Amino acid sequence: MMKEISNASRKALRKLLIRFNIFWITTVARKTAVTFDNILILSPHPDDEIIGLGGIILQTLQREGKVYIVYLTDGEGSDSHPDKDRIKQERFLLTEKILNDLMISRERVYRLHLKDGGIPASGQNSFLKVSEKLSKIIDETVPQAVFATHFLDRHADHIACSELAKEAVKKAKNKPSLWFYWVWAPFFLLPWQLPKTLKSKKIDTKSQYHRKKELTDIYLIPKSPTGMPWSGYLPKVLSSPSAYEIIENICDR
Repeated sequence: MMKEISNASRKALRKLLIRFNIFWITTVARKTAVTFDNILILSPHPDDEIIGLGGIILQTLQREGKVYIVYLTDGEGSDSHPDKDRIKQERFLLTEKILNDLMISRERVYRLHLKDGGIPASGQNSFLKVSEKLSKIIDETVPQAVFATHFLDRHADHIACSELAKEAVKKAKNKPSLWFYWVWAPFFLLPWQLPKTLKSKKIDTKSQYHRKKELTDIYLIPKSPTGMPWSGYLPKVLSSPSAYEIIENICDR
């Protein structure tokens, strides 16, 4: 009985913390009307690009801008099926549906096939090799801005993605602005990390809400034979688009 009460208390505290984090960031982050004509998005897993930046992607495409996407992994770590190759295949098909829906040419899509859960962080084997590959992609695509997941997401792959992006931009001949975007941060942000959010900006994506929800559902509704979504279970705060997307310009760090 006491264990059940303890679990219920932890869940209630977690929900309260998430609500506070969302309230905090939407209050503190400065509303900014930035526009991009050519963006390169680093997505650690298939779905991060839509959950974190779906509205900005739609805004950019609506202005006839260019959107390039780099999928770092194939997302086989979702545990939605015992066969990892089957997960890769199914999540690949989901990305194809997304790209078709957005009418993004495959010439603007890169797949690095890194191990899900094993994206190299700074100092690890293959970090420099992967960062060099990304810097070449930056020079090929010549984006105005590069987007990578934020280190406050606290997911090892997302943190590694942020480190790779900084190194790749530093190495690239082309020098785009570098932005970090939130995916898991509202779920994991801890009170003592709040000062690290003070440079964040919020982009109004209310007009893209319904389209972003459609795209999010493409990733999150299809289920494997186990009954679990191929992309894995996500907290409601991640599966339901908000009115804003949170980004931070990292060039001055």
